[in-house]
Amino acid sequence: MVNKFKTLGKVFITVFMAVTLFSCASDNIAGYYTVEKINNVYYFSEDGRIFENYSDESTSFYEIEGNKIKLYNGESEEGIMEFPFKKTKKGFLMGKLEYVRISDPFESEEQNEKS
Repeated sequence: MVNKFKTLGKVFITVFMAVTLFSCASDNIAGYYTVEKINNVYYFSEDGRIFENYSDESTSFYEIEGNKIKLYNGESEEGIMEFPFKKTKKGFLMGKLEYVRISDPFESEEQNEKS
């Protein structure tokens, strides 16, 4: 009976670790996105910065915590705005807006230059 509990405990820990690893990996939204009816392109970087319309500078930052995304300007994290967050097949929902992932425009330029 004790061996059964040890085995179940090991299975539970393994499943828990796998779910935790999967949930952390799913927070990665790095890439280019656009929003329907808004003529801007946003790049969400892996280090938590948001770049708008192919700019080299960013003053906006984001953090994903479960089903919430926090946005703030400047590195002081003052004026934090928090929205519901959910990944979708096309990208993700931030509040009621769906950010749709688009192809990396610079990647296709590099491929054209190599041709």
